[in-house]
Amino acid sequence: MDLVPGQPNMINNHITIPDNEKLQEILERQKKFDLEHKNHDLQHFFILAIVIGSLVLSPILIKYWKKKSYKTYQIVNMLVLWLFPAMMGFSAGYYRFILCWILFSIINVYVLYLSSRKPLNQKTPRQVYMWFSLINNVTYVVSMSGFVLFLIMFFNPSNNIKFMTFVVELDMLVIFYGVYFGILSQDLVGICIDRMSSTLGFFSVAGLPSKHLPDDLCGVCGCYFGSSGSNTHDTNSNDDFGLLSSMNKKSSSGGNQKYGKKDMYYDREPIIETINDALYTLGCGHKFHNSCIRGWCLIGKRDICPYCHERVDLEPLMINRWDKQQKTYLKVLDFFRYALAWQPITLFLAVGLISILGLK
Repeated sequence: MDLVPGQPNMINNHITIPDNEKLQEILERQKKFDLEHKNHDLQHFFILAIVIGSLVLSPILIKYWKKKSYKTYQIVNMLVLWLFPAMMGFSAGYYRFILCWILFSIINVYVLYLSSRKPLNQKTPRQVYMWFSLINNVTYVVSMSGFVLFLIMFFNPSNNIKFMTFVVELDMLVIFYGVYFGILSQDLVGICIDRMSSTLGFFSVAGLPSKHLPDDLCGVCGCYFGSSGSNTHDTNSNDDFGLLSSMNKKSSSGGNQKYGKKDMYYDREPIIETINDALYTLGCGHKFHNSCIRGWCLIGKRDICPYCHERVDLEPLMINRWDKQQKTYLKVLDFFRYALAWQPITLFLAVGLISILGLK
């Protein structure tokens, strides 16, 4: 087959043979590259050692940091996971991702605001758990759809290259969206739980809680259990800071009287709201609303009592197969958390160290 000078040449419409000028240019570039990297075997070894060492040591250091100072790790991890992919997407021109990220951020910033308010609305804890339960379910369905689509295309490929390329790109996009927003929602719900628990006063990360938990009040949402009789409660018996205001007296039918109190942690109305939900008693003897303790343990990934920190057996709380699948899905999200948040930063730091050392 004759070659046409200055033009790309094809054999069987697949192999391109460059003309003499381009071939000479390629050979000169390769020769220059070989001269620059001549006797650089030791430098190449150090580069490889830095990259591998950083990828091996970074998970160990992050785990140690998480163990020693979980609060700072939680905040930094959320900020990195929240902001770093957005900056990369903006620089790369992925405006569809930026739009989804902005909408997700606006909604969840508002949820963080609600969970941080003092006084805390009594409906906020349940609303927060319901919202993040919805996010978990949606991201789970999206992620699993992407994985299933990937398996279908992997075991049953198509001969249409353009169609395969489109499906694979769509598949990777769907998996990324589901995993990324699923991981971010898990970090956000943890911060919301810590803020609400601190406001209610029945849970303390270290030390004793600031309030005593009565037997007829849920320590997760701060509402009473559904029961007959009067609602006379003292939820702030350990009121060392003068936060307890005067009792407000309300008349009820039949001549009975209900007493509520104003607390700086709640809205101006007295705490007399009762929620008729099924109760769940933990092994330590503390009682909570069934939906509240399920949100605390399954959505918030807490395996301790919201009041006394005793370990909770999660198996009885998983009343259906969906709960067990959710538990597995949350473990998968924990695996991808490092890949999305910390591995890119680790590689950037490794590249920066290589550049500072002048290695080529």
